[in-house]
Amino acid sequence: MISSRVFILIAVGVLLIGGIIAGAKAGSGNSAGQASMCGACAQKKAASKEMTYACPMHPDQTSTDPNAVCSICGMKMEPQDQSAEQAQVYSCPKDPEFITTDPEAKCPDGMDLEARALFACPMHPDEMSTDPDGKCSICGMNMEAVMGQIYACPMHPDQISTDPNSKCSICGMNMEPVKIGDDTDTGD
Repeated sequence: MISSRVFILIAVGVLLIGGIIAGAKAGSGNSAGQASMCGACAQKKAASKEMTYACPMHPDQTSTDPNAVCSICGMKMEPQDQSAEQAQVYSCPKDPEFITTDPEAKCPDGMDLEARALFACPMHPDEMSTDPDGKCSICGMNMEAVMGQIYACPMHPDQISTDPNSKCSICGMNMEPVKIGDDTDTGD
């Protein structure tokens, strides 16, 4: 009886040690472990490490996980363009809060507009400014550069959003994409 118990304990010990060694080899990144991954799978895995994903309904919700879902609405996140440019808008030199996408508009005091980068609160993306040192009027957080597509009302170009599904707060029209970095000649 004792010998059979000893034999079972030795067998279990050998299996445990073998499993630990096999697990260590698989996780060590040896060439044998890597050879089992096909080339397309390895490229997809490498590309997914560099890619950023965002919720189409809540663009401020981002992840590097290709299988991530939005923590707000549960939608699957979509890949984001890594070559996105910083959003450009037009504002008054004396009032960085006056923002429009219309390059031909004038400041309330009649001055010409200047092309500027756009910044938004990470928690309240509709709180925007052209002041790189600006703070959110709701939570006081530092504004961050808006990268990629912005949207504006075709009738009210001063109504701007980062949400592709937003509506104008004045007339209720759907916002439309604004061409980023549009240096339209105003005839001056």
